[in-house]
Order: sequence, then structure tokens, then C-alpha cells
Amino acid sequence: MGNKMHEWAAVWREAANYLQLVRCEVIKSTACAAIIESRFRLSKIESQLTLTYSIFPQGEVKIDYHFTPGKMQLPDIPRVGMTLRMPQEFQYMCWYGCGPHDSYWDRKSGAAVGQYCGSVWGQSYLYPRPQETGNKADIRWMSVVNSEGAGLKVAAVDELLSASVWQFSQEDLDFKLKTGSSASGLVPNVSKHSYDVSPRDFTTWNIDLLQMGVGGDDSWGAPVHEEYRIKPGEFRYSFIIKGVSLFK
Repeated sequence: MGNKMHEWAAVWREAANYLQLVRCEVIKSTACAAIIESRFRLSKIESQLTLTYSIFPQGEVKIDYHFTPGKMQLPDIPRVGMTLRMPQEFQYMCWYGCGPHDSYWDRKSGAAVGQYCGSVWGQSYLYPRPQETGNKADIRWMSVVNSEGAGLKVAAVDELLSASVWQFSQEDLDFKLKTGSSASGLVPNVSKHSYDVSPRDFTTWNIDLLQMGVGGDDSWGAPVHEEYRIKPGEFRYSFIIKGVSLFK
């Protein structure tokens, strides 16, 4: 809050609200695969997004993400990635990456790479003020399943992934400003606290290429170190998603 991220990054939070589908077409269809390409215009930030879905007969879907910025001057990017919403029953997860606790671009040296499992709700830490939580860095694969072990598995292709799974939405975490400020005048008061965040009737799965560092050199205004900031530019990444049954 102290570095006013809720102000300078607002354009990215709002960008998806102005996402416009320009074209969607099947660019290849054979016995081996069907490839569908969707192109979007993000008018708010004068940029383009292309998503290519390669659907294979064995039940796998490869998703290629390609973001191309325009000439508009844009601030640092908080996160580059995609979000999948699943039914509430998918409340368990396993992953191969940093763990077992939260890990981020600039906070992962104490998180050993390995295979871990747990409940979705158990990955979230309810800080006094709602904020980013439960992220896992350097993900090779991650599965989100129901109580019977059935669900979906995502696997990295060329780049390791950053991923988090919540029983709430990004909007539930977003900063809300109320009239007034703190005693110091540096940190604005908030109208949302962690007791306001409760499990929803869906599961949110963030499947990202990058997420900016969390910073934290002090507790208010210090920005994230330069090497852990995401500058606007062209981004590409891919992952494979498929059905999984952990108990078979």
C-alpha cells in the first residue's frame, strides 16, 4: 500500500475488462491434433493477446500464450499468466516445485524443490490485510483434484511455472480504499480485512509465467528490487493441461 501499487498497477487489474475477441479459427485439424487460435485486443492498454490451443487425441491440451504490447507507456506488470476457475469440489492439490510453504520470485531460497500435497484452503495465509498468498514457484507440474482424486493436471513446457490455488477470487484480495489515512499519512486505510475473505463456491487456479517479487524490505513503501520487477514487453509461455486421477 505504501508504494501505492493499488494506483500505479490499476491499469493491469482493469485490462481484462476490456478484452475483445478479434478472431477465433481452427488453423489445423488432423487425426493427430486440432489447433485453435484466438486473438484478442486489450484496448485499455493498446495491446494484443494470442492464445493457441492444441488439442490432442489422448486428452491433452497444450496452451500457448503470447502477449504483445503496443506503444503505450505502461507500468510494471504484477503478474503474467492465466486464471482457471473450477467448481468448489476441487479442494486438494499436489505439485512438484518449491514448497511446502509459499514461495515467490524473491522469496524461494528457503523452499525446497520436491513433491507436496495439501488442501487448497491450507495453502492460504490470512494476513491482517488480504494480499497475495499461497503461491508456489518453479512449478514443474501441479494437480488440483476433488476428494476422489479426480481433477486436472498442468505441466510446464519450456519455462517453469508460478502457480497458486485459492478458494476465493483475486477481487476478494484486492485493496479497497476508504476515507482517511494512517497516523503516518503514508499508508491509506483499508475497508477490507482477512475476516472478510471466506471460501467461495468455486476454486481459482492461477497458472503464471511470472509474478513480481513481494518485496518487504520494510513494511510500507519500499518497492520490489529491480531484478524482481516485470517490465512491459513481449511474453510467451506454454503449458499442458489434462485430466488426472490420483488414486488409479
